[in-house]
Amino acid sequence: MSESSGQARPPGSRPQALRAAFAVGLIMLAFLAGQAWWEGHSELVFPDYHSADGNDGLRCALDYHVLFTTGEDGTTGRSICNPVAGAAMAAWGPEVSVARLSQVPFVLGAIVLMAGIGWRFAGSRGAILLALGVATSPWAWLFIRNYTRVPVSMFAVAATVFLLLISRNLTRPAVCAALGLAMGLGWLADLAYPLILAPMTLVVAGRGLWKSRRSVFSVLVLAGTLVLLAVLMLDRACAPASRIPLPDRFVPLVVMNLWAAALLVNLGISRGRPWTPGTGLATSVSLGGLLASPYLLYYREVRIGEMWVAQVEWNSPLLGGFWSFEACLRQYACWLNGFAWGGLLWLVAGTVMLALWRPTRTVALQVGLGTLGTLAVLSWIVPPVYARYLAPYLPMVTLLGFLWAARWKATSIACLVFMLVIGPLQVLGNMPPLEGALARSGLARLLSDHPWYHERSPIPDWGIPTVRDPMPVPSVLKQIPKGARVGLLLVHAENTQMFFERYLEHHFRVTRLLPAPRLDLQGLDWVVVIAPASWKPPPDPRLRRIQEASPHPSFPKEMAFPRVYQRSGGS
Repeated sequence: MSESSGQARPPGSRPQALRAAFAVGLIMLAFLAGQAWWEGHSELVFPDYHSADGNDGLRCALDYHVLFTTGEDGTTGRSICNPVAGAAMAAWGPEVSVARLSQVPFVLGAIVLMAGIGWRFAGSRGAILLALGVATSPWAWLFIRNYTRVPVSMFAVAATVFLLLISRNLTRPAVCAALGLAMGLGWLADLAYPLILAPMTLVVAGRGLWKSRRSVFSVLVLAGTLVLLAVLMLDRACAPASRIPLPDRFVPLVVMNLWAAALLVNLGISRGRPWTPGTGLATSVSLGGLLASPYLLYYREVRIGEMWVAQVEWNSPLLGGFWSFEACLRQYACWLNGFAWGGLLWLVAGTVMLALWRPTRTVALQVGLGTLGTLAVLSWIVPPVYARYLAPYLPMVTLLGFLWAARWKATSIACLVFMLVIGPLQVLGNMPPLEGALARSGLARLLSDHPWYHERSPIPDWGIPTVRDPMPVPSVLKQIPKGARVGLLLVHAENTQMFFERYLEHHFRVTRLLPAPRLDLQGLDWVVVIAPASWKPPPDPRLRRIQEASPHPSFPKEMAFPRVYQRSGGS
């Protein structure tokens, strides 16, 4: 962005920068302390009920733990968060708390990046406002609890937005190289990442893409590369008998060479010359693709066919289907409201206020048009039920809607108070002590369950949305001594939850039990039952039930969770 466009006023003096850095540091420490505290107050998240294999993210992390500790490679899963968690578990033990806390640094990075955007456009007030917005976001907390790739995606999105806004329309070589790294990380976190960030990237590049022959040539090189890659990947998505007869090991080499060729061509034509937006765009995308492709292709997780299957099964508008823009926008409004109470209102009002403030006018235009482009594309190709997977991208956009408040001290303080009050209510409203206190004070009606698991077409309401942690009680599994002989009873044997068994085998000596009126407890002191909330255990006088974790009543009855029993006597 150019200095003359009003986007980059001098943010403040060195003392102001130090004060802002100190405040952001305190926010990061508070977030880290909160996550560490929560680890002792929340059960292992088992009820990922839509996956027959349990929590597939944690299962993949355990695969990498085995790889790093024994050298046995049975790894699956495309997200980069899995090897990160696996390495942490190899260093500090195969605990779910380790896997979850390994994602915290990505959220801390997002806090720093959003604070950087706030500092650049609104000084210390903007830095503190946006940093606090990330730290009090329910998504920043609860996606760590559920262990998904979302924290990595949030960091990649924050990095991409930050770098785009300081790239001077993609003409700064060092920034474009960093943007390529962010794009590579985002692609490794989520395959939908390039699609979601493409509109904003094109808007930032602007009309400069077509203002010179070198820029147009770079765009054509990138477009040709993408076409060849699309043909190759679509071929790999076909049935084996219909594919081009290429050796499997040859395909990754071709893909990497295409990305490398595009990168070298664009660097070559810009050597010793000023960069154009086309050069920056092609270089960033090529570098990101080159960095991401080896990992993605190693697992053959390109999944070109997955999106097409979703299109066909859900009969998308692209195929003359039944869902509508209204249904999609209702989903997006619901998730925006889940990020911050009245999130859609904040976003609309914030966009208008940013457009009226000279230092942020171009930011409002670029981010606003980019976001509208993304929502328009996704509304045509993503079924409304999949909108929940896009949640990590929405907080980064909504946060910028608060940036205008840094213009005045009064509005800045008002928004800070709003975040400090509403954020904890949304994050901790499900915790039994706070939930009970609100009920006793008659304020429970202020909160509403956010339809995270069980609503496919939600209607936003005006209650303060709380995104419930599946089991907000201390872990019962930690009550079993390490190395104990444990009987594992899986109630639904036809749909075996393999993750549960694997996790327990890392900590105990496990014997599989079969459902029966009388269990064979020879040599066992503990029994762990994995069963839905609606399952009633048979009475057995030999077993004493330990305080159990249980999902909140708002969750579906088919969600499985652990119940722990201790042998109390008898043969």
